[in-house]
Amino acid sequence: MAEYEPMTIETGAAIGAFIQELHIRGAGGKPVDEETLALRMLAATHASPDYDYTMVRSLNPSDAPVTAAADGGDRFDKLAAMLMGDVKPAATQAAEGNVPKAPPVVVFPSYTNQDVSNNYATLMDATATCQLYANLMQVAQKPEGFNITSEAGLAYNFQAKMAFDAMMGPMAGYYSFGSGLSQTYNDTIPKNQVHAHLLGKLFDGFSFDADTKTKLDAPLSNFVAGLKNIHSQGNPTNTFDFMLRLNLVPRINVTGSDSDPIYVYQPTTYLIYMKIDANTFYQSTSKSGGEDRITFKFSITTTKCELNSRRFEQNRATFDQLFMELTQNNMRTYSELLNTQIKSKESNPGGK
Repeated sequence: MAEYEPMTIETGAAIGAFIQELHIRGAGGKPVDEETLALRMLAATHASPDYDYTMVRSLNPSDAPVTAAADGGDRFDKLAAMLMGDVKPAATQAAEGNVPKAPPVVVFPSYTNQDVSNNYATLMDATATCQLYANLMQVAQKPEGFNITSEAGLAYNFQAKMAFDAMMGPMAGYYSFGSGLSQTYNDTIPKNQVHAHLLGKLFDGFSFDADTKTKLDAPLSNFVAGLKNIHSQGNPTNTFDFMLRLNLVPRINVTGSDSDPIYVYQPTTYLIYMKIDANTFYQSTSKSGGEDRITFKFSITTTKCELNSRRFEQNRATFDQLFMELTQNNMRTYSELLNTQIKSKESNPGGK
């Protein structure tokens, strides 16, 4: 079975240089010459993640042509197009020849106050920034994109991996991570119950009430409906992988006293990594034929990622510049477009 190539040191260096170039452009600086870009890529293989690559320059900058490096402008155009494509419905993305990504979902509580609103806003903006970096990593490694018919499975898997790697790589300094909790399922069920079965397993560990689960079902159903419009030829992968980012701000009473509560809020992203057996996927999404009952094979790995809001907010101006450069919107405006927002009737959805 064909799979995407694992990341190499050279690829990592190219991604690091691409990120640095984006930051320079966002800050209004000149694009770098090709020799400087090559030096920064070399430095990226040895330097610490927080090293300032703007300190690396060609010894003869005046003699070097000032360009955006090889394919630089084209890469930024592709990155901008991907970001704006991600805010469209899955069916629209598929109709335009692009393989959709699962939309990030934000579940709001029944109440509101300034503290919780601020934390949710920061969490949504951090999710948008993760989307930016995931797309950047895709453009750096697969600038030609994917063929929506012959490579749809590869695209699902690659995009899920990039969403995960963006959190663990460029965004790692803003989160603390728990260990991933994995569960594998192999259940024979009626074909018409596949969707409900998967939905239940996805959110088993969150203690959501029935109303919240119903509201969560809507964006996921729209996403799956968009995938049904992709008529993939062949089966190049063993599994189809998807990444769902579920965003919550649990409220914690640090006193433990109901009569004298003091609440703190912890903005949290749950990375829900789904690997669905390819044959199972085809059977479950086919419109006709096949058996009434299917063996539904899939696994789910959930990783808890707690956002350091203060640290992220310290870099808001930089991130705003990046989004303005690419989308002509500031980060807050883009995050409102990207994130699917759900209002729960629960006072502390996902809290235990």
